[in-house]
Amino acid sequence: MTLGRSIRSAHSAQPVRGGRIRVMLVDDSFHYRMFLRELIEAQADMEVVGESGDGMSAAQRIGEVAPDVVLMDVTMPGMDGIEATRRITASGVDTKVIVVSAFSDPGAMKVPFFHNNDDYEEVIFYHAGDFFSRDNIHPGMLTFHPSGFTHGPHPKALSRMLVQAKPATDEYAVMVDTRDALEIGEAARRVEWAGYVDSWKGPGAK
Repeated sequence: MTLGRSIRSAHSAQPVRGGRIRVMLVDDSFHYRMFLRELIEAQADMEVVGESGDGMSAAQRIGEVAPDVVLMDVTMPGMDGIEATRRITASGVDTKVIVVSAFSDPGAMKVPFFHNNDDYEEVIFYHAGDFFSRDNIHPGMLTFHPSGFTHGPHPKALSRMLVQAKPATDEYAVMVDTRDALEIGEAARRVEWAGYVDSWKGPGAK
C-alpha cells in the first residue's frame, strides 16, 4: 500500500555514543548531498558533520571529521567509493560505511528479484525517475511493505525484464528496513492509495 509520511518506528533508534549519530556525506553530486542532508537533519538523533565530493578527500578527512557513519557514493572522479571505503576501514577508525549510490552498468541486464523481508519492515521513499520495479509509483510517494510478505518482483517489472527499453536504470529512491515494527499514523491512512496492493496481482488474479 502507498502511505503518507506519518510512519514511525514503534521503538526509536538509540543514538550511538550517547548522543546524536554523526554522519559524513561523500558524493560528487552537490544536489544529491543536499537531498541527503535534508533527510538526515530532519531526524532528531542525527546530524551531518562533514561532506566530500570525492573519495580521496573523504579518506583523508575521516580522522578529522570522526563520523559514526559515512554515506558513500561509488562512482566519483579520482578515487572511487570502493577504494575510499577500503582506506577508511583499514585506518582503524570506529566508523561504519554505507554505500548509497545510483551506480549502474549500461551493459548489465536489469533483473528484478523475488524476495521476502522476513525480519524487517520495509519503507521506500521515491525521490525521482521512472521506477522500473513498481507500477503507478511517482516521485514523492512512499510505500510500506510489512515483514513476512513476498513482494517482488512487481508484475510490471517482470514483464520489462526481457525488454531493456533503457540503457540504464533511471530511478532514485531511499529504502529503509527497520528491525522494529512500524505503526501507521492516521495522517498516512487519510492519503493511502488503496489500489496499490491490487497492482501486485498477476493476470487473471482476483
